[in-house]
Amino acid sequence: MFMRHLINHHRNAFRIAVTIKILLLFAGSDALGQLSEIADSSGINTLKQQLYARGSSELVPAVDSIIFVFQRLTLTLETVVHLLSKTIEATPGDTGYKSDGKATVNEIFIEKGNVARIKSQILNTIDALIRLSIRYGLDVDSEELPLKLFLWMEKDGVLWEHYCFKDMPSIAVYPILNVIKNDCRLSVELLLTRISDMQK
Repeated sequence: MFMRHLINHHRNAFRIAVTIKILLLFAGSDALGQLSEIADSSGINTLKQQLYARGSSELVPAVDSIIFVFQRLTLTLETVVHLLSKTIEATPGDTGYKSDGKATVNEIFIEKGNVARIKSQILNTIDALIRLSIRYGLDVDSEELPLKLFLWMEKDGVLWEHYCFKDMPSIAVYPILNVIKNDCRLSVELLLTRISDMQK
């Protein structure tokens, strides 16, 4: 089960990476800006408005807390994506074209500790969502949350941040971060849906 989920995650990331590479070839550097857009939160906003409209004063704090958790992780990811994009644009390769960005990824993600902060933020987000689930009786456990962080490689002495990002071409970083954002969004929508079900 675990290995199947991991393989599917890597396959999806690879497919997205290939799609994005094709987009960049045809769309040029402007596509980089599009990659750094915040994950679509229209579903979250719709659920939020529906729950507010029902006027349950007991659960409004739960809704606000859950959405805050989503926004906090998303902001962390978007800050790093913005920094990466701007740095790559400012450092063309020797041929005049943009470099593959491996050195930039290593510097921004590994050396400056940004990916360690992302890892910490993911773990904090999972913990916060589970705590909120328990507090408000939403019956969602860590296995059910789409947002996960597998750290099996650290048992072999390899840090997650090195395993996922060291020497990674910049083009491959964006889909990984987008998968994390999307999993966070789906996790938040799951909790909000449980709140909505409780109010019916």
